[in-house]
Amino acid sequence: GGHFFDKLEERRRLNYYETMARELDIEHYVKFTGSIPNTLLPYYINISDVLILPSLAEGFPRVLVEAMACGKPVIATNLPGIQEIVTHKETGILVNPDNIEDLANAILFLYRNKKKSKDMGEKARKTVIEKYNLEVVVNKWIQTFQEAIQMVLHK
Repeated sequence: GGHFFDKLEERRRLNYYETMARELDIEHYVKFTGSIPNTLLPYYINISDVLILPSLAEGFPRVLVEAMACGKPVIATNLPGIQEIVTHKETGILVNPDNIEDLANAILFLYRNKKKSKDMGEKARKTVIEKYNLEVVVNKWIQTFQEAIQMVLHK
């Protein structure tokens, strides 16, 4: 039922952002895609220079890990779930939530410092390979289950 209205709302927002981009004369630098199927996400990440996630609330934003795996630096808000993934000024830039100036400065910094941006992206990729590869994640789960079992057995 709500799918039609969700699409309508998304189109309304996209029109708003596209109009704003034209008024700011930046429409050649940004692309508003709307929802992207998961199968196309790697394509869009790889044609981008940076992934920006200015959320006000997050759990474990997988999209950051996906972008970092593609060797992209990330700009995200300094929130608990995000802090576990992004190392400030190493694999990306953390900005204060609700601070548009911080966000703009971070974007400009990476735009103006291509070498630093590339280095952050490379470090981000290495971090994902070390921290989030399947073997590491499975071993962490096994360890967690073993600890839980030990706690139950030794009550």
